[in-house]
Amino acid sequence: MNRIILASSSPRRAALLKQISIPFEIITPDVDETPFPFSEDPAGATEQLALCKAQTVASQLNSPNCIVIGADTVVVLEDRVLGKPDDAAEARIMLQTLNGR
Repeated sequence: MNRIILASSSPRRAALLKQISIPFEIITPDVDETPFPFSEDPAGATEQLALCKAQTVASQLNSPNCIVIGADTVVVLEDRVLGKPDDAAEARIMLQTLNGR
């Protein structure tokens, strides 16, 4: 059976895989997210970053029998990309802004 590797440190992504009872391992990719052009092409940059995360982890593995899942998320509100919040207070403000939309 193939090993399934989640190339993410996101607790939410791990929880989603656990919900469907798929055994998996987590390997956190070491990827610098700053060069990805989220403001120019949010969807494309998100796809590129997810692929980069998966490829980074896959390159560390010595097994061809692995399925590596890379994922990323971007939130766009009225043509404005909302980046990752720096702290809980900023996260609360973002959620309040998104509430009801």
